[in-house]
Amino acid sequence: MVCIMAGLAALLAVGCDSAKDSAKESVIIAKEVEYDVFISNYRFASYSALDPGEIWDRENIEAPYRKEFIRMLFEKAASGAIKITDLQGNAVDSAGFPALISKSDTQRMTRPYPPYDEFDTVVNTSVEKRLIVALRFREEWTYDPHTMAISKKVLAYAPMATTVSFDDRYREVYSYPKPLFWVICDGEKNREEILTRRIIYSTAYTGDITPASNLDSLQANTYWKRFFELAYSDSIAAYTYAEGDMNNLQISGADLYAELNSSDTIRFSSGEPPVTKDTVVKNSPGVDFDFRFCEEWSFDPNTMAIYKKVNGLCPLVQEWTADTREFRGYRPLFWVYWGDVWVPYQGKLKLKKL
Repeated sequence: MVCIMAGLAALLAVGCDSAKDSAKESVIIAKEVEYDVFISNYRFASYSALDPGEIWDRENIEAPYRKEFIRMLFEKAASGAIKITDLQGNAVDSAGFPALISKSDTQRMTRPYPPYDEFDTVVNTSVEKRLIVALRFREEWTYDPHTMAISKKVLAYAPMATTVSFDDRYREVYSYPKPLFWVICDGEKNREEILTRRIIYSTAYTGDITPASNLDSLQANTYWKRFFELAYSDSIAAYTYAEGDMNNLQISGADLYAELNSSDTIRFSSGEPPVTKDTVVKNSPGVDFDFRFCEEWSFDPNTMAIYKKVNGLCPLVQEWTADTREFRGYRPLFWVYWGDVWVPYQGKLKLKKL
């Protein structure tokens, strides 16, 4: 009996040490990175009309789940059941919540009787839940240096509301959404419900997709450097990018390197008399990349805290015109998966090995 107990104690000790070692091995990318994620892809409405199933998961949470989550969030915040602050970090109770979601506008109106004078009046309105189209996250990012899998700890998030106006041709114009208040995610997890199985979005620190703040470029570049080294050496599996984002075709590290790195021979003349020389210019993607994530989100209905599981990552590189050096956009390179990649209506995506 003593031997059995001693063996169990040893196993527990090994397990604890293993957990500690794993925690120690995690490398920090950012301690309090902040960035915006759209959860309603109303901006893609014209494209969705062409193929509604093509881009449903890009910057979008399925409408029924999104609406219910926002309803629960506002209800619990209004009752004081969850921990919230204003944008300056001051705690707000149920009595102060209405002020966070209301706004005052001054409108000029005309009296309906002679002499039809104009006057200004203040109109108080509350933010409509349907106009919550994005969330601003404050998170800690770490990664496993062996698999390069990124883990995100959501510290807080803020619902963001857009406004709708009309231009001179009576077309709807949506403003960039503004944050309303912070939901603090520091409590114990009691329950966990799935918010979305799959959401794909991009964030940047070198460009203007949805710029992240407090993201150390040195730490990010260090991450990307090792990420590519492991992909080139087949230490982590890389999968080709395809229209519609995900693909299940694996590419070898050698082929990936050949695809992303090239050499050009340029001939030029200099001196008098002119001497012609050839020089080799090597083209490589460098280390300045932006992030495209594929994630699964869940939340605790009691605290409304959000939890993220990063299932995939695709590096994005900026594209510029060769002659005028005008910014053209972002080019996705390849995917690396760490979890189940959920494809709508088709179950899990089975990855094809080489």
